[in-house]
Amino acid sequence: MNVKRKVALSLAALAVGGLTIVPASAASARTDTGVTSAPVPTCVWTKSLGARKVRVTNTCPRAVRVKVIVARRGDKACWSYRPGTSKEWSWGRPGRFDGLRYC
Repeated sequence: MNVKRKVALSLAALAVGGLTIVPASAASARTDTGVTSAPVPTCVWTKSLGARKVRVTNTCPRAVRVKVIVARRGDKACWSYRPGTSKEWSWGRPGRFDGLRYC
């Protein structure tokens, strides 16, 4: 069986099974927590300042709203960073920096 036929049959099986294929752009919709799953742009930098402290810097040409995600502790507030601005965030034990998310 050729590849095109396998793909066509797979898509048909998904359609019959009631499953939906969602493009990546549609998958970045807001969640109940107000955080989107889209990746933060690479022009937003983080620098570790120790085990429980991080600096977030926006080098993008536009403002971005992101929040610091902390595992095993509460996430930080959503914050708007104008171009060229930074903010330092810290948290207590046993927290661990787990990334940034749009908000």
